[in-house]
Amino acid sequence: MRAQRGPLKGLNVPLTAAAVIVVLGFLTFGAWDPAYAEGVFQAASTWVIGTFKWYYIGVVAFFLAFALFLMFSRFGDLRLGDDDRPPEFSYFAWFSMLFGAGMGIGLLFWSIAEPIWHFQGNPFVEEGETKAAAETAMRLTYFHWGLHPWAIYAIVALSLAFFSYRMKLPLAIRSALYPLIGKRIYGPIGHAADAAHVLCPDPRLASREAAHAALLAAGAGPAGGAAPMTGHEGRRTPWEARWREGRTGWDRGGASPALGYWLEAGAIPGERILVPGAGSGYEAVALAQAGFQVTAVDIAAGACQRLRGLLAAAGAEAEVVQADLLHWQPAQAFDAVYEQTCLCALDPADWPAYERCLHQWLRPGGALLAQFLQTGEEGGPPHHCPLPAMERLFPPERWRWPDEPPACWPHPGGRREEAVRLLRR
Repeated sequence: MRAQRGPLKGLNVPLTAAAVIVVLGFLTFGAWDPAYAEGVFQAASTWVIGTFKWYYIGVVAFFLAFALFLMFSRFGDLRLGDDDRPPEFSYFAWFSMLFGAGMGIGLLFWSIAEPIWHFQGNPFVEEGETKAAAETAMRLTYFHWGLHPWAIYAIVALSLAFFSYRMKLPLAIRSALYPLIGKRIYGPIGHAADAAHVLCPDPRLASREAAHAALLAAGAGPAGGAAPMTGHEGRRTPWEARWREGRTGWDRGGASPALGYWLEAGAIPGERILVPGAGSGYEAVALAQAGFQVTAVDIAAGACQRLRGLLAAAGAEAEVVQADLLHWQPAQAFDAVYEQTCLCALDPADWPAYERCLHQWLRPGGALLAQFLQTGEEGGPPHHCPLPAMERLFPPERWRWPDEPPACWPHPGGRREEAVRLLRR
């Protein structure tokens, strides 16, 4: 099956061709419509994480336990090569290669970036940038970069080394299946195993290198003129100041009448609903009182504290998360998103990124209950959200628009809100 000459000499031609076709297919899909591809991949990621999180944690723990068992059992003295062949590399050279090739820039980058990332917010704490968040951030980082990943690397490496250098089978992942299927590793099952081994790491490597490119771009910014990246802290500070000073022109001082209309009409599907940029939280409280499982997210600590107080006073329960929405991702997609104050509060330059987030947060067929604030003025926040611009921001190939015109509701200060119920495709 391996080519004897030509540019593919030494390669399994059918396997190589299949892998190249699949990789090129993913690249073409992503290049043709990056926004749509991002939504599809993020939705798939959200589903996998929500469905198989328990499996991932269990398998990683099993790998660590199995590696420790091999180390301290009689199998720990098993030679991977021939009985009479000494090791080719010293321990020092071996560990140098492990850290140089196995970790490399990943360890240098994420040893700092990952604790800071989790410190700003993670699924295991209610509020970021606290002592509890710092402790959890370090536990998560140790889990990702401590014994657990090394156990996975070790088990896979042992499988390849034992069956190749000891059993004289091909240096391929299919050889690890030999005790189970025997010589059928040379057939379609073996080809499928090798193809999966080639294809599965590609998205991880691509995302990792993209993060490293962003790191290099940020580091070159001050010297090379590149714009610095906007971080969580940069977004959080002005919103805290606005809350302290009461500069929240999008806040109507109570729940919107549009919410009452949608509740009465039964227009909110499912049970789980997200309120991004929850602000004072009037709608989050009303939805919680209506029996929905509400998650309210805001970047300002003052807003989150106020909302928790309103919930306690109303005897209602909701999950309140302090996080930068453009860098926040739930573990599971929502049935509905109630958007009233976040879009008009964001800089219009961030609107495309926010639209992608909304698409990712919703399950297919989920409802976006949007109220587009009409200020008729330049600048902001709050920013003017004209309907033609919204139709371009939420394109019909990604969102199903209603046939009827938007319902209009007055807003304090002579403004108005145009309420639209969009469905995620």
